Amino acid sequence: MVFEEINLQNNFGFKHEMSKIMSVLPMQDVFYGLIFEDSSDFFILSINPSLCKICQVQDGVFNFKMRLSGINPLHIGSYPDCVKQAYLDYRNGDSYFDGWFVPQADKQMCFKFNENTITPMPFLLGLIKDILDLDTYKKLQSFQIQNTHSHMRLEVSFAFPHYPIRFP
Repeated sequence: MVFEEINLQNNFGFKHEMSKIMSVLPMQDVFYGLIFEDSSDFFILSINPSLCKICQVQDGVFNFKMRLSGINPLHIGSYPDCVKQAYLDYRNGDSYFDGWFVPQADKQMCFKFNENTITPMPFLLGLIKDILDLDTYKKLQSFQIQNTHSHMRLEVSFAFPHYPIRFP
């Protein structure tokens, strides 16, 4: 039984799909995806984070909802059938009046890098302030060294006004 599951994961290319997810997570803090699956194929369609929002945690797994108004009508063919139907219902005014659609839990995949917050925050965002402070410190240090040399020139010229000052 275990061997069959491992073989099934290899056939579906699960390792490749997880590498796609892991390449996105540190930069965006969250990955939203829709699952395409049949008897021989497995594919995870990455969804633009601006279209999605985490809406609940179900059995320790994040679920998200999609903003239907943000979907480009020219790209609706690349989405699963459940999203296509929800989009058509929304456009026709039949349902989803608030514009949000929650895909079935078994047809969506949501990973969050920092599980302490529900709101996505990129992993390295907290370092930007420190990097800017370091850059400012280096500029101030450079300015201080230049200012010290010009201050020394002024002191020398005032101390010896009759002697020409020659700097290399």
